[in-house]
Amino acid sequence: MPYSSSRSIPFEIPNVTHGLHLAKGLLKVKKEGIELEYEIQDAFFGITTTGVQTVLLSYEKIQEISFKRGWFSAKIIIEANSMKDVKEIPQAEHASVTLKIKRKHRDEAENIISTARVKLSEQKLDRLNEDNADY
Repeated sequence: MPYSSSRSIPFEIPNVTHGLHLAKGLLKVKKEGIELEYEIQDAFFGITTTGVQTVLLSYEKIQEISFKRGWFSAKIIIEANSMKDVKEIPQAEHASVTLKIKRKHRDEAENIISTARVKLSEQKLDRLNEDNADY
């Protein structure tokens, strides 16, 4: 399955700093992992309060990726292996990051996350094969 590093999905992380800010960014599925590129904005005026920040979560750091469709939006939930792996991402809680996807991007987000899940499964199988080769 080809990996599309050019496709990206806009996301939001609401309620940063008790609702005063929100994070807006792009999720990109890359061969080596999931890249989140975002900036923090003032929730009331939309003024950017940080520069663009980039976090790459390699597939080795990800335990699970899920997609939940709702009536008006969708959510992508990334479960990491450790809290340390997601500490730079706003609103990361208990090694989990939830990204809100607007309704118009739901279908494309579901397709991109499907690609990421395949890559994650491949990486886990490779790791199992390496562990079994040691015996």
